[in-house]
Amino acid sequence: MEKQEYLMRMQVIEEEARQIEMQIEVIDQQTIELIQISKSLEELWRAEENPKFLANLGKGIFIEAKALEKELFVSIGKGTVVKKTPKEAIEIITTQLRRASETKLEFMSRINELQMEMQKLVEEAEKTDTKEERHKKNCECNDDCKCEDEKCECEEHQHKKNN
Repeated sequence: MEKQEYLMRMQVIEEEARQIEMQIEVIDQQTIELIQISKSLEELWRAEENPKFLANLGKGIFIEAKALEKELFVSIGKGTVVKKTPKEAIEIITTQLRRASETKLEFMSRINELQMEMQKLVEEAEKTDTKEERHKKNCECNDDCKCEDEKCECEEHQHKKNN
């Protein structure tokens, strides 16, 4: 493999690692949000009847609200909403946190694999000489040789290959 091919392969690995790191950042952010929600649900679950709280309407806008009951409406996907107790909702969040952690570990493992692959490519690339470097090793001509390949045929003088 030529050095250029090594460089292209390294760029592909670097890009894959960068994308995985971005996915890990998303998982970290989602984990923080899930933990915050879980803490809020624990407070609601332990609270007396009809606790007051700030309800997030979105975009940093909140309204003071009072829970009329302790059951929550939880989206389970595809527009379906079911009633759950705070304890059940916490169990769902705990499962989501576990899955996020497992996914993050898989991503981190892949990054380690990519780092090892990158190191191997760097080592191989350092051992690989360009045509010009191979020519200089095998040719007795001076630095202004214009040979295109290992068969040196300079106009100025006849070359002998070093073997």
